[in-house]
Amino acid sequence: MRKRIYRISEDRFDEVLYGIEFDRDKVHIEVGQGQEAKGSFVIQTTGGGSLRGIVYSSNPYITVENPDFDSESVTIRFHAPTADFLPGEKLCGSFHVVCAGQTAELPVEIAVSEKRGHVGSYDFTNLSDFAQLAKERSRDALALFSSSEFMDFVKNVAKEHVLLYRSLLSSVGATYESMEHFLSQTGVKDMVKLHVFPGQTVFYHITENQKEKINITRNTWGFFHVKATVLEEDSFLTLESSDITPDFFMGQSMELSYYIHADRLHEGMNASTICFDGPGFHEKLTITASTYAKDERHNQKTLAEKEKKVSLVSNYLSFRLNQMTMGDWSEDVIRSMNKRLVEDPSEVFSQLYKAQALIVSGRRQEGLWIISDLKKVIEDKSSFEWAYLLYLCTLIEPEVSYVDRLTGEIEGIFRQHPEDMRLFWFLLFLRVEYLTDTRRKLKDIWQWIRSGIDSPILYVEALDVLRQDPFLLRELDSISLRVLWFGVRHHAISDNLAIQIPKCLVQERVFSKSIFRFVTSLYEQMPSDDLLDEILSYLLRCRCIGERYAKWYLLGIEKEKKLSGLFEAYLYCLKESDTQKLPRLLLMYFSFENRLPYDRRAFLYANVVIYKNSHPKIYEAYQKQMERFALEQMHQLRMDDNLAILYQDLISRGFIDEEESSNLGQLFFVKKLICLKEVKGRLFVFDERFEEPQIVELKNHTAYVSASSSNLRFVLDTGNGILCGEDDFYLEPLLSGEDNYNRLRKLAKDDYNYFLHDLKDKKQEEDFSIGDVTSIFSFFKDKRLSKEYTDAYVPLFIRVLKRFQKLEEIAPSIMSMDPVKASSFLRLEIMEQLITHERFDLALKALRRINGLQVPMNQLLHLVSGSIRRSREVDDFLVKLAAYLLEHFLSDEQLLDYLTTYYTGPTKTMIMVFQYALARQLHVHDLAERILIQMIYEGSYYEKAPEIFSMYRKGNVNRMLQEAYLTYSARLYLTKNQSLDPEVIEMLSELHRRGVLLNDTCRVALMKYLSGKGTLEEKEEYKLLSDLVRESVLKGQYFSFYRTMDPRLVIHFHLYDKLFAEYHGKRGLRLQIIVTKDGKEETLELTEMYDGVYVREFVLFFGETLKYKIVTADDHEILKEDSMVYMDVIDHGKGSRYGRINRMESDLLYQNYQQLVKEMKEYYMLDSAARDLFPVL
Repeated sequence: MRKRIYRISEDRFDEVLYGIEFDRDKVHIEVGQGQEAKGSFVIQTTGGGSLRGIVYSSNPYITVENPDFDSESVTIRFHAPTADFLPGEKLCGSFHVVCAGQTAELPVEIAVSEKRGHVGSYDFTNLSDFAQLAKERSRDALALFSSSEFMDFVKNVAKEHVLLYRSLLSSVGATYESMEHFLSQTGVKDMVKLHVFPGQTVFYHITENQKEKINITRNTWGFFHVKATVLEEDSFLTLESSDITPDFFMGQSMELSYYIHADRLHEGMNASTICFDGPGFHEKLTITASTYAKDERHNQKTLAEKEKKVSLVSNYLSFRLNQMTMGDWSEDVIRSMNKRLVEDPSEVFSQLYKAQALIVSGRRQEGLWIISDLKKVIEDKSSFEWAYLLYLCTLIEPEVSYVDRLTGEIEGIFRQHPEDMRLFWFLLFLRVEYLTDTRRKLKDIWQWIRSGIDSPILYVEALDVLRQDPFLLRELDSISLRVLWFGVRHHAISDNLAIQIPKCLVQERVFSKSIFRFVTSLYEQMPSDDLLDEILSYLLRCRCIGERYAKWYLLGIEKEKKLSGLFEAYLYCLKESDTQKLPRLLLMYFSFENRLPYDRRAFLYANVVIYKNSHPKIYEAYQKQMERFALEQMHQLRMDDNLAILYQDLISRGFIDEEESSNLGQLFFVKKLICLKEVKGRLFVFDERFEEPQIVELKNHTAYVSASSSNLRFVLDTGNGILCGEDDFYLEPLLSGEDNYNRLRKLAKDDYNYFLHDLKDKKQEEDFSIGDVTSIFSFFKDKRLSKEYTDAYVPLFIRVLKRFQKLEEIAPSIMSMDPVKASSFLRLEIMEQLITHERFDLALKALRRINGLQVPMNQLLHLVSGSIRRSREVDDFLVKLAAYLLEHFLSDEQLLDYLTTYYTGPTKTMIMVFQYALARQLHVHDLAERILIQMIYEGSYYEKAPEIFSMYRKGNVNRMLQEAYLTYSARLYLTKNQSLDPEVIEMLSELHRRGVLLNDTCRVALMKYLSGKGTLEEKEEYKLLSDLVRESVLKGQYFSFYRTMDPRLVIHFHLYDKLFAEYHGKRGLRLQIIVTKDGKEETLELTEMYDGVYVREFVLFFGETLKYKIVTADDHEILKEDSMVYMDVIDHGKGSRYGRINRMESDLLYQNYQQLVKEMKEYYMLDSAARDLFPVL
């Protein structure tokens, strides 16, 4: 730009050989909500050549990315920050292009449309389109599902599902599972359901490891994650994979492999269970494997043998426990052994056992015969059979020395086979120490049991010792419990032993399930007060709380046991949902002050209220403490089933006043949530009104949640997936009834919780009263509320507050809102409050992102002016915004001063800044310089140019710019007939007087100006023009304005006989003039006297007419067609030949014949004299 100024100052004007054109008539861009507007347009020349210039945008939001250009064709790129604009908003304006010697404007409009289906690089019409993407490219779909754009998409195409989407993302995040739930819950796809088809489940003759498969099908595509596990820890089954996901499916089915391990099977049939668990999916599959072949019969003989042995042992135990007589037992044994001996006559054990039965039943001789025969058969004298035979001999002959000798032999055999418990059993009846020391006998039996020999034969012998000597039972250790349990199962605990057991229970300090099971079973078999006392004491001592203990505590209460903590323990054992009537004794006990925790007290008091008609006096006794307790819980905002009963009782009795009604305002809407699936976990409760969810633990399928809204969403994180289906949960009211609500609402008056609940029914300003103002204030301060919910009501509330003239009180709340995330109405309110309260930093920050041109102009002026006052640093956006306001005729001193310092834009706008700033007497020198430079560069001229130049000269003047302005003004005067500023004339005159050589443009312009004044009265002007004309005439420069200058100079320079044909056009043209005179046509060259000024002089006599056409020399295009007539008679030149001929022509034309004759005679005489005096050589 300055290069062109320099060339003009040197009187070198570059001819503009091209024009500017755009690739379109108007720039129009439509962008979706959330997108930044970007665009471009092309500037090109119409006649070739290089374009050089700059582009300005009239809209402060539209930024040109490459404003400076220098090329034959240039693509101008621009952008606008429309990402946070609202649908329907527009940015309008124009691009102002400044080139060397010319300017152009291109209108622009950027419109923001509703972003319905644009997500990332995809355009969706509805959720089904997104579901299709999820089906085909799940990874891409998940990436979109987690983006902020997807929320906008859901708001636009399926607003009713916004809460579902928000609840899933806030609770478990963007996962394949949450995306699956979203799509299925919105109904665009079915929820995935799996079906297990095991095929074969029973396998026979497994002799080696075997691989099998389970077929699993799904009903549709989608995400799921099911865990497959084997239920038993030591199972013969193992799974190839425990995870079942879509990755394993081929089409609609997959195969899950599992292995049957032969080495883990025991003989016979084996069963194991495979469990399939996922969210809302649970299935079990039992696999059976056998070591036998399918049709193979089991060894029935072996089974029958085992059954017979069990029967023999069972009969023996009954005999030893005195539950069968010796005779009955003997007969049974003899009968059984005879059957066995029929099958196998040589079996030694059957013969020995039969012999024992014969001996004890008194048939010794028969027994002796058997023994005698067996002595010959049994060859191994160290075997169990020989020891058994020796034992039977002791039964036949009880003589002491004989018994001792045989006992010694048995001891010898036992030492050889110390692991054989049967040998020890013989010794139990033979060893002398056992007969005299039962403690020793019991100790040795327990030693065998402790070593792992779990035999009922040992239990019966140990129990026999205890029954004989109960005091040997000192503690209830694991070995004692085995023996005692044996006694209980066989109903063999003696009365004396039963008396000893409570004494042992006293010593127990640590709870044991085995002890508890034993003593309670014993009590049920042999009830006694002592045992019950110790059972209760044991439970209380070990702090046993739970449903299984409740019956024992209740039994103690019913039997009026006076044990400390008995009543409390019973209450602790009851479930909160239990509704059975509590014992009267318990109710009387707690009718005085108690220190129960709040949940147990609530349970107790609820029971009192439930059965108040049955126990009116007890209810009356509890009333005060119940009231006090209920109020305390209200203040702590606690709620459950039992507290609800108490609160309901207070409401029905009219006990609630205004303060309590306010507390109940929050509790009234708490409901009991019940999950219909067998799961537990962390429950997220999403209310459309609140940003954050309630998070509670789901226990026993229930949780208590605040649910005053009808639009709720529940997401249960089970740790193994999520549940969020509406059919998975059920809400049960705790406090209900329209009458109760109306009563509490009336008492609470302006309580915010009731206001929030009723808000759904209020849609118009008229629905609100002055009494609602306080609640509206609370609404603005409530940080829990979601943006969507707030946006829905804030505009209405602002109108209500304006109506009651209370808006100022919530100004801080409005200013704290983010205007970027607000609705159109709310944006304007936020901006108004920010500007009114001079929060200019926040307002300007917001204005950069939202469409601030929607804000009222007076507010924008206040913002811009205030921002400038606080910081004078240049801010491009602020500069453009200030210029925008000025173009709309709004300004103040701060804004104008800022613009004069920093603004550069279209010349018209800069001149407007100049005018307003000058009116306020601001410093405009720098602005004037910028205007002059751009005006000269773009080749335009404005009415205010002289004034601008005059103000510029009052400061530091750039000599080059001053010369350029003088030359440029002079050129416009010469070529465009633009009036010449008197100050320019004065400067040019002064420069000439000082001897400064003026360039051609300034010289010719000054000459033309002075010529136009006619007769010059001032000598200096006359001399100046004379000098200028002389210089021009000497150069051969002739202009048409010569005819208008001072007549004296016309005569002086002999110009009175000349007329001039003049044409103004582009410079450097080859032009011709075709003249017609007296019917004759002649073509002459037209001389370029000055850039673009073409002149040809002619001499005509009075009354002569000359017609001419100016044409191009190449193609004879007619550029100008005119005629000239000479009608002047120059008095000062009457003595000249030309003057006399002109007068004669005039006399002839006007028929002044006498004067004509006289003039002709004088002309003839002078012509003859001239020929004589000046002959031609």
